Amino acid sequence: MRIFLCLSVTKFISVLLVVCIAAFHVPAVALTPKKSPQDDLKQIQYNYYFRGKYAEAIDALNVFLERGDVDKNLEISAREFLAASYILSGESGKGKDQFLQILNEHEQYAGPDPTKFKAEVVDAFTTTRDALASVKLRSAPDTGAADGAAQTASEESSKPIYKKWWFYVGLAAAVLVVAAATSPKEEEEPGEPPAPAGTVSVGVRIR
Repeated sequence: MRIFLCLSVTKFISVLLVVCIAAFHVPAVALTPKKSPQDDLKQIQYNYYFRGKYAEAIDALNVFLERGDVDKNLEISAREFLAASYILSGESGKGKDQFLQILNEHEQYAGPDPTKFKAEVVDAFTTTRDALASVKLRSAPDTGAADGAAQTASEESSKPIYKKWWFYVGLAAAVLVVAAATSPKEEEEPGEPPAPAGTVSVGVRIR
């Protein structure tokens, strides 16, 4: 009977301890503040990237970018470090893809800070930016000349007739034609009869 009582007390104490631990543990977890995105990104940078653990940084940054509370600036910073991690781990193509995504979504992005990132990372960004600019230049329609010509034609057609250059050119040509038609013919000098056509006359004067 005494053994049974001891076992019952022991079980009761064990259950009570479990309940107490759970009671203290749950509020502690609930009261622990959730880390901000800024703090999480800094942890990834200093725990993985700056220690050369690029594979771990890639995994952590991809998870970080799936969060719903990441603003534009943090997203750019995270993609910068993700691109750099890919490039420094030998996957430069994936790194350039990250830079390309930043450039497509944020046209004012000037590139990674050369004081923070290695030269090969900055060079990869420069190559990606120049390639994207070249593609945009080739694909852009050349509408400047056409627009200028259309605007000039529109302005020309909207002018009144007396302001058009061809009106004055035509008027000047008409005046010249009329003047030529109405001008008197040159009078022949008296005393010199006209020479017959087809003959040569030679005059001889004797003193």
